[in-house]
Amino acid sequence: MTSISDLMRGDIPPRVRRFVKTVGRGINEFGMIGSGDSVLLGISGGKDSLSMALALALRRRWLPVSYSLNAVQIEWAEFPLSRESKEKLAEFFDAIEVPFRFLPAHMFPESFRGKFNCYLCSRNRKRILFGEIKSLGITKVALGHHLDDIIETTLMNLFYHGRFRTSSVAACS
Repeated sequence: MTSISDLMRGDIPPRVRRFVKTVGRGINEFGMIGSGDSVLLGISGGKDSLSMALALALRRRWLPVSYSLNAVQIEWAEFPLSRESKEKLAEFFDAIEVPFRFLPAHMFPESFRGKFNCYLCSRNRKRILFGEIKSLGITKVALGHHLDDIIETTLMNLFYHGRFRTSSVAACS
């Protein structure tokens, strides 16, 4: 099994190289990250966001395009992570050479007036991330999502807002 350290040294198995190249094609096709961009990675700790972080860290090692990465995980006061989980995340980001930190926050802000659902949680998380990019002068935010996330977001937008949209940001407007 290849370790993160092996990957960062350039010992990249074909399946990982294929994944990183696929990520790169998407970035290039849609102009997502350009030279000089600073990108804030919103990290959940799941496979989507950790794979995204790894792909972007590996990609910038062999590209002539220079961009910076920073990663944050919103740590809900109501559901704190275990010390072991925090240490593992910190070790991962140290290994891929991406600055990482936790952003403490409350999951149920007063502005929700006692209401809470997936849409409000997502909106709260994005509000916190967008506030962070503004305070740090970062130009882009990246969130790791896969096809199931897109389908869930589409269904939530249909049922809760009567809109056929795949973006929760569009649903917030």
